[in-house]
Amino acid sequence: NPKHKERNFTFPMEIILENKEVTMWHGLIDPQIAICSNTALPLFSDNFDFLTRDDFVRGLLINEEILASTIYVAPLPAEEYALRVNNWHNYQIASRDVTNRFVYPLVPDMGICGSEQLYSFSRNNIYRHRNIRLARRATLESDVVIGEKCEIDEDTVVAHSVLGKGCKIGKNCQLRNCFLLDGVQVEDNCVLNHCIIAENVILGPGCNLT
Repeated sequence: NPKHKERNFTFPMEIILENKEVTMWHGLIDPQIAICSNTALPLFSDNFDFLTRDDFVRGLLINEEILASTIYVAPLPAEEYALRVNNWHNYQIASRDVTNRFVYPLVPDMGICGSEQLYSFSRNNIYRHRNIRLARRATLESDVVIGEKCEIDEDTVVAHSVLGKGCKIGKNCQLRNCFLLDGVQVEDNCVLNHCIIAENVILGPGCNLT
């Protein structure tokens, strides 16, 4: 849990003594998938300090013998992927994993939302819908997804960004690490860094958002 970062950990000695082999993992991400027995719900109702799943897990680990319950962890195989997207940070992580092809074959050019291939894939992880208008002097640097009916005008640079359906980007704009939802209009000479722009928003000329 990122809210409870600890530098030191204490393990009961019996864990090591009672097992022939012990494996320690680090760098794992919790996908928030939990499979519980039918005794889990009464534990929530009987223990009022169990407000979240983390509280529940911590309570079981501390009071395993009292609660007569056991918790297990099963790492996913290397070829499988799971991530709970419940905030914008995780949304960005999932989007980056898709554009970097870590979840192949779930990638835009393989028909991630259906069987039909609507996106082309080119080097530096550039995904372009087949129905877009890209000016000759516009630049797509890397890790970019351009949705259907998008228009990008001259001398505009897009990098590490996702543009939804029907976005229109004016001349001489810079978009880096941005998520533009459907129908966004960005007029000339705008600079956007680390932005999330909601549907149908219009940004006037010369906007600078970071």
